[in-house]
Amino acid sequence: MASNNKPVLTVNNITLTQYQKYNLMDYVKATDSEDGVITNKVTVNTNLDINTPGTYTATYVVTDSSNETTTKTIT
Repeated sequence: MASNNKPVLTVNNITLTQYQKYNLMDYVKATDSEDGVITNKVTVNTNLDINTPGTYTATYVVTDSSNETTTKTIT
């Protein structure tokens, strides 16, 4: 039976400027040794409020074709 590896999420903590609009998907890449690039399967959940200064989190989740899931939270 072949082994399946979990996907890899590449994303780092980022600093954003107040009032500017961002697409948090611009900061992530997901790859999988079996499926290749799977960035299009990434979802992101965040409490970001671009109108209020502060520290926020964004949680990225990706699942490959074998239902292996990787989660990474950044601030």
